[in-house]
Amino acid sequence: MFIRERMIAFKPVLVVLLALVASVQVRAGPLPRVLVLTGSGPTREHGQQYPPWVHEFQNDTVAAVLSGSAEVEVSEDLSMLDARRLAAYDLVISNSLFLTPDAAQLEALRGFVTGGGALMTLHCGLLSFLNAPFYERMMGGLFIGGPATVPETFEVVPGNREFWYYGYAFRPDAPHPVSRVVEPFTTTDELYHFQPGDPDIQVIARAENHPVMWERRWGGGRVMSLTLGHDRRAKDNPGYRALLRAGVRWLVGYPLVAPLPKLHLDGSDAAYGAVLRLADHARVRGDAPLSYALDGNDNPGLLQPFVDADGVLSLRLGEGSGTARLRVRVSAPDGLAETVEAMVEVDRERRGNLARFRGVRASVSSAEARRDVMDPMHLVDGDLRTRWSSAWVDEAWAMVDLGRADEVSRVVLHWDLAHASAYALQVSDDPNGGWRTVASETAGDGGRDELRFAPARARYLRLLAGRRADTRWGHSLHEIEVYNR
Repeated sequence: MFIRERMIAFKPVLVVLLALVASVQVRAGPLPRVLVLTGSGPTREHGQQYPPWVHEFQNDTVAAVLSGSAEVEVSEDLSMLDARRLAAYDLVISNSLFLTPDAAQLEALRGFVTGGGALMTLHCGLLSFLNAPFYERMMGGLFIGGPATVPETFEVVPGNREFWYYGYAFRPDAPHPVSRVVEPFTTTDELYHFQPGDPDIQVIARAENHPVMWERRWGGGRVMSLTLGHDRRAKDNPGYRALLRAGVRWLVGYPLVAPLPKLHLDGSDAAYGAVLRLADHARVRGDAPLSYALDGNDNPGLLQPFVDADGVLSLRLGEGSGTARLRVRVSAPDGLAETVEAMVEVDRERRGNLARFRGVRASVSSAEARRDVMDPMHLVDGDLRTRWSSAWVDEAWAMVDLGRADEVSRVVLHWDLAHASAYALQVSDDPNGGWRTVASETAGDGGRDELRFAPARARYLRLLAGRRADTRWGHSLHEIEVYNR
């Protein structure tokens, strides 16, 4: 039986407050073609510690998630694993269990991937093709079991970090492009245990520190696994759908563009060059060159945007204050494209959090030797998921340069669990000319601290940390907010 399904155009939902929101764009030519190989092969007797290996594959749900991104065909026919027939597809998805193709079919699948195609396994699809001598090497490791009870609830964290609190990494920890476009989420699902056996694996997402999504090279092609998605409830989870959609789009050649903070300008300059480097946040499989084109501006009186060939956005300001929504189209050489929206706010009165404006810089006295907590700009990036951590010492400081002198009267600190129990807030017009203390704390308990003080005009603000609440760690801070009213 062969089922051919054509997809309905997917309409994206705009997420408020994201400066960069990806929407599906269909190229003028045909969509990438995806073959979903499904069905169950022969089962074997199992020990009493495991439930029966019975799965519903929910191929309709998988097809709906890929709507607008690919033309999907679903088949249980193993004769599809033929070199001539596979040549028509960009991606094969194994949404199956215990399929045992013959030697010629397995060789066709291997040749398809080695020759530049892509294979993706969904959940129990990891447990098909086990009769292939090369399959374990191709997957990059070994399935070693799963829970013997009902699905449990756990958090899924996109990223490639291992042993988060110790700084050791057995594989590169730079985030995969798919990891950068998906938020952490909580799901109720069956958590497979996979034992990686190849250092080439790049983990895309983890749960309980187990890899649940990863990618690796295989010859000229790619292999990706997503072990989540046990039942329809798990597949209906928005986080799962985001992982599946982004993974498929990556494998078939769409650009992926990571979300960016909202841009805040105070209007002190008539023009702002290189306010946003889209090329730093856009990737496509194979690192092919991308092209960029401005596709819209809903507030031309406020600003005029310009995007150059390298994906650098510059602005010329008009009059007044307000917000503009810019649309930029990012295209791969074959025409597959993604349209992104950049939010720009111009506030000539510099109201609200002064640390959010372009040109603000942060510096620190020391940092823990881990790449994810070393960057001082995490303190003013507007993202409470990032943080700075000092060296494991009592005395440390973090300084914010507001770019120009302003009146400040309130500061909000967002501490991590490792916080300072004693600290002072200081201001200065010149760090080399001395500091004035405007507020202090001697019994800090972490979390969110809001400190109000008599208005003080200054360009620089410094958090001078003293005693640590927990001497096993340094001072760890997510964000510093600075207000003038």
